[in-house]
Amino acid sequence: MLRKSLLITHFLLIFVQELHAQGSLTFPDEKYFQNIQQLTFTGRNTFPRFNDDGNQIVFTAREGAYGTSCNQVYKFNLQDIQELPARVSTTIGIAESPIFWPTTDYTTFESNFHYVVPFNTTDYSAVKTCPTPVCKSLNVSNDQKLKNYCTQFGPVKDIIPNTDIFVVNKYGNIINQTTPLAGHPNDGHYRGEPAISPDGKTLVVSRYMPHLNSTALYKRDASDASAAYTLLTTNMVGYYGGPSFSPDGKSIVFHGYNPNDTANTLMTTDQFVEMMMTYGILPLGQLQLYSINLDSTNLQKLTNDNSSNSFPRFIPNTSKIVYTSRVNGTNGWSISVLKTLDLKSNAIEIISNSTVSTIHAAFNSNGSKIVFASDRNSGGLEAYQLFVADVNWNGKMSADFQPIHAKKDEEEIAWQDIKTDSYDGVVHFQGEVHFQNVKQITFGGENAEGYFSFDDQKLTLQATGYGTTCDQIYQLDLRKDPRTQTLHRMSTGLGVCTCSYFFDNNRYALYAGTFASVKINSSTITDASCPYKTCSAANPNYKNDKTLQQLCNTSYTWDIYPEFDIYKINEYGNIIQRLTNSPGYDAEGVISPDGSLIAFTSMRHGDLDLYIMNSDGTNVRQITNVTGYDGGSFFSPDGKRLIFRASRPNTTEDIEKYKKLLSYNLVAPTQMELFVVNIDGTNMRQITHLGGANWAPYYLSDNKRVIFSSDHASTAGFGAFDLWVIRDDGTGLEQVTFDKIYFDSFPMMNYAGTKLVWGSSRNASSKDDINLFLADWVDPVESPTSTSAATTTTSATTTSYLFLLAFLFALAFSL
Repeated sequence: MLRKSLLITHFLLIFVQELHAQGSLTFPDEKYFQNIQQLTFTGRNTFPRFNDDGNQIVFTAREGAYGTSCNQVYKFNLQDIQELPARVSTTIGIAESPIFWPTTDYTTFESNFHYVVPFNTTDYSAVKTCPTPVCKSLNVSNDQKLKNYCTQFGPVKDIIPNTDIFVVNKYGNIINQTTPLAGHPNDGHYRGEPAISPDGKTLVVSRYMPHLNSTALYKRDASDASAAYTLLTTNMVGYYGGPSFSPDGKSIVFHGYNPNDTANTLMTTDQFVEMMMTYGILPLGQLQLYSINLDSTNLQKLTNDNSSNSFPRFIPNTSKIVYTSRVNGTNGWSISVLKTLDLKSNAIEIISNSTVSTIHAAFNSNGSKIVFASDRNSGGLEAYQLFVADVNWNGKMSADFQPIHAKKDEEEIAWQDIKTDSYDGVVHFQGEVHFQNVKQITFGGENAEGYFSFDDQKLTLQATGYGTTCDQIYQLDLRKDPRTQTLHRMSTGLGVCTCSYFFDNNRYALYAGTFASVKINSSTITDASCPYKTCSAANPNYKNDKTLQQLCNTSYTWDIYPEFDIYKINEYGNIIQRLTNSPGYDAEGVISPDGSLIAFTSMRHGDLDLYIMNSDGTNVRQITNVTGYDGGSFFSPDGKRLIFRASRPNTTEDIEKYKKLLSYNLVAPTQMELFVVNIDGTNMRQITHLGGANWAPYYLSDNKRVIFSSDHASTAGFGAFDLWVIRDDGTGLEQVTFDKIYFDSFPMMNYAGTKLVWGSSRNASSKDDINLFLADWVDPVESPTSTSAATTTTSATTTSYLFLLAFLFALAFSL
C-alpha cells in the first residue's frame, strides 16, 4: 500500500531529523517566520531560489549522500517533498549559482564541465572532476604568501577558470550556452553568477577581467546568445557579483569588494590584485552591498560596516532587500545571519537567530514564502540544510499561511496498481490475454529498456526526445501517475547512453555512456556531444568510403560505440565508480538477483561476447567466445543462467561481412536467435530457430519461460515486432501481443512476478514514438470454456447435494 510506504518514509525522515538534531527549527526572535519546514537532510545545501509559481526550488548541494565534493545543481519539488531532489547539472566538474529562467521551466547556472571532458581515468567518479580549492591545494604549504591570504582575510572565492553559463530544460538537458562573451571565446576566464530580469530579456553575469583588475558585472540581451555584453560596473576595481534584479527590472543589487574604497580595511589594492591575478582567489571577508541602474547610472553603496554582506535579494511587495551578513567579524567562518535593509528608510534589521548560521535567502514571487540555508538542526557548523517558511511582515500569525505537507495519495493505492479497462483497442488489444490493467507510462519520444528497481517501486529507462537527439537515462516513480511527475535524468546529459539497471539496494544503478570521451565545442554546446551515426552524412568519412557506403546501403545497422563504458551512480545520478575501462565497447550491463554479479557485453577481445564481473567491477571473466554478436543478456531468477540474443554468421560470406561491419563498429541485428548459458560459461544452447530478429529476452518469474521480441511471424513489414513466450528448453512458443503493425519489445517482469513493462509504438502521437507500458501479468487457464463448464457443473452438483442433505435432515427430525 502506498499509504504504508509513505508512513515508512515519513518516519525515516523523522529518524534522520533526530539523528541530525542540533536544536530547534524555530526560534522566538524569528518573528517573521511561520511554519518552518526542513527540506533536506544530507550534505551541504546552498543558494536556493524559487521558480515563478513557487512550487519548485533550485539549489546547489555537495557532500553527504550527494556523493560529490563540489557543488552540483538540483531541483526540489515542493508539491511532493518526499520526492528526492533531481539533479539538473551534469555531475562533471562544478556547477553553481542556479536560478530559474523567468516564465519558463528552464534553469540557468554556471559550470566548467565542458572543459573537464574528455578524460580517461580508471578510477573515475564525480569527485575526481571537482576542482581543488586553491586554499586546500598543495601550493599552500609551499607558498607562505598564499597561506597568509587563505588564513588572514577570511573565506575566499575561487575564480574557477573556464566557467560559462548554461541554460537547461526541466530535465537538465542543455538548451544553450549563454557565454563566453562575444569576441572573447575560449579565453579560459570565469563567467558566472547569472541574474535574469523578470521579463526574461536581460542577462547580467559576473566576469573576470584581468585587464581591469576586476571581476565585473556585464549585461546583454538574454534572447540573443550571440549578442555582445556591455560592462555594467564601469571604472570599479575589485570583485562584484551575486546580482539580483528589482521587481521592475530596472536596477540590480549586488555585493562587491572595492579595494580602493577607503572604508575597506581588509587589504590593500596591491594585495587584492595579487590574490586575484596570481592566485585566482577573491576575498569575501568584507563584502558590501551596492545597487545600480541597468544603464550604469545611480551607483549606490548600500552598506558600509565591518560585517561581510552578500547575496542581496529584493523582497516582493516591500521596499526591502534581504541579505546574508557575517556578524562575528571577518576572521574565518563565523556565524551568518539574515538581515533586511529598507531601501527607503535605510533601516537594517536582523531577522534570523544569531546562534545558528542562516544564509542565502530568497522569496517566492509574492513574498509570502522564504527559502534559506541554515545549519540549524543539521548536525554541524555550516552543514547547511534547506528550509522553507511562510513570511508575515506584521510579525503575527496569519490563518492565510499554510505549511507544506507531504503529498498524500487520497485513493490509498499506488498508480501502478490502478485498474483500467480491458481490450480498448488503443493500449490493450484482443488476444493479449496475459495483460490486464494496461497503462501507458510515457507520452512521446523514443523510450526504451524500462527496468524495475528490486522493490518494484521505480523504473529506469533510456530515452531520446526530452531535449536530446540521443539516449539519456531517466528514472520515474511507479507509485505516482507519470503524467504528474517530471522524469529525473540520471545520466550526465552528454554523449549517448544505454542499458541502465538498478542495484539490489534500490538506490544505486548502472548505465553505459560515452560522456568521458566527448569533445565539446565550448561555444555551441546544445546537442554537440551526441556521437554521429556511422552510416550517416554526419560521419566525415562516409562520403569517401565506398566500402562503408556499400555496407550501410545493404544492411540495417546498429552503432557499437567503442567509447561506451559502464558506470555506477547513486540515487542522485552522481557517478561513484567507473566499472569498466577497456578499449572497445562495454555496455548492456545487468545485475544478478542477489546483487553480487554484473553481466555485460564487451568487445575487449575483438568480438562482441558476454562477460561477468563482480558488482564492484573486479574479477572479470569471459562467458561466451563464439563468432557473432552476443548481447542483451539477463540473469535467470535463480541467478544460475543467462538468457541472451546472438547472431551466428555461419557461411564464409556472412562471417566476412560480420567482421567487416565490426571493423566499423557496426552490427546488423536482423538475424538473431535466443541462447541460454550457465553463468560459468557451460551448457550453452540455442532455444529458438525462428529466423528473423529474435531479441530482448527476459525470464519470467517461474524460472522456466522467457518473454522476448520477434518479427519472425510479422506480415506488416520491417519494424513490426511482437512479444512472445517460450520455455528455455525451446518448447511452448506462444504469442503475447497482437497489435499487428506496431513495435513491441524490451519486456521485463517485475521481481514480484506480477507486472510486465515493455516498449511499444501503440497509441503513438508520431510515427517515431516508442512509449513504455505497464500491465498486470496473468496466466489464464488453458481452456477457459471447459473450465467454466466444469465450474458450473460442480456448482450445480454441490447445490443438489446440499438440497439432498436438507431433505434428509428434515425427514429425520419428522420421525
